[in-house]
Amino acid sequence: MLEHLLKQKYKTQVGGNIGIPVFDLDDSNNFDNEILIIECSSYMLADTFKFHPNIMIITNVYPNHLDHHITFDHYLNSKIKCLNNMDINDTVFSLKSLYNIIDKNNCQKIYLNDLKEFKILNNELYYREKVILNNYSNILLGEHNLYNLWFSLKVCELLKVEIREGILNNFCKPKYRFTEAFKDSKVTIYNDSKSTNFYSLIKAIESLKNRYLPIHWIGGGQDRGEDWESLSDVFQYISFAYVYGENKNRIIRVLENKKIPYIKGDTLKEVIDKLEIKENVIILFSPGAPSLDQFNSYIERGDYFDTVIKEKIQKNKDA
Repeated sequence: MLEHLLKQKYKTQVGGNIGIPVFDLDDSNNFDNEILIIECSSYMLADTFKFHPNIMIITNVYPNHLDHHITFDHYLNSKIKCLNNMDINDTVFSLKSLYNIIDKNNCQKIYLNDLKEFKILNNELYYREKVILNNYSNILLGEHNLYNLWFSLKVCELLKVEIREGILNNFCKPKYRFTEAFKDSKVTIYNDSKSTNFYSLIKAIESLKNRYLPIHWIGGGQDRGEDWESLSDVFQYISFAYVYGENKNRIIRVLENKKIPYIKGDTLKEVIDKLEIKENVIILFSPGAPSLDQFNSYIERGDYFDTVIKEKIQKNKDA
């Protein structure tokens, strides 16, 4: 989204955890008059010492990758350690809730006064700008995506990039990030294969819970020993579940505690074969777990889901 907006004025390159690795970016022009947009994983940040972004955006902090980081504090400190290298000429954009998390967990201190600006997104500011954001609500499904847009607009404002009316009308979200796989007058099916952690699953469910239609959820995948009980509250919005993969038994325990009916299978194909496509329901494929128990990547998993679900729909029509 940032690239789409900033390239109106600047030459941009995108890399890091998305697309091109940082050290493979084109340096033939020594990055003169360019903006590098780097998505930094916690794995990468944990091993950096002098990394110094001029603008830093922290979209969220939610317990993740604890099989690698072991503790939440280590994960969090990895994400924010480069703040030590930033100074009064730099800008950090974040959510108010993030600072509360850092403060509550007694992690590495952020000295707000040492930074030029520390943008904190709060409800008053968000709703004051909601009229602008709502212009794009059909393109960017889910409130979390409106937050992403808010961050992007603020960066454009900082870099003096004018936002032309309708600039996002031709913006295409990356594949399988809470996108419609199929829709007709009877049912809508979402492919959110990019959901490799709890946070993305929560946001997908929260984005649909006010549609006043039953949510039939398909989820599961690689088992990283995560606590699925922590999703107990958000699971109340699920009417039926189809679970598969290495971690299916962890998920089933929560579903049974919440008295949510479910069907289980070993593979994604198995649960799709058992999937009942009913009228006036929402079918949400948002695994909440990595794909590596059965697929090489979330993209391969998303491609597979799209193919198999469309085959099933066609089969139902032919029947």
